[in-house]
Amino acid sequence: MTDIIAAAEKLRAGKSVLDVSFEPKDGQPVYAVRTYANGKVWDGRLNGATGAAIDQGTVMNESTLDAEDRAEVAALKNSKITLRQAIASAEKAGEGRAINAGLEQVDGRAVWEILIK
Repeated sequence: MTDIIAAAEKLRAGKSVLDVSFEPKDGQPVYAVRTYANGKVWDGRLNGATGAAIDQGTVMNESTLDAEDRAEVAALKNSKITLRQAIASAEKAGEGRAINAGLEQVDGRAVWEILIK
């Protein structure tokens, strides 16, 4: 997953990765990725084998997001660690590999939620 985050950061230069989820399609490894920068959110899909974009994705203004997604973007802006750092910590503690990771609202707090397999 950290390779996909690196690919997303390269593809979307200057953007912070907010969410990554493994969503295989037709037997191929595919990751859904959400990035954020300068009031814009990009949702796209990356090939898990190559890191290449599968499509152009969708760009949305932050103001058009629902309340939960806006809260997650606000939490990203104030986060002291990156998604990549959160995944590394979770993989070490969980002794496995992350397959989904992102900011979530839990009991009114934003937390990095990492699913380890």
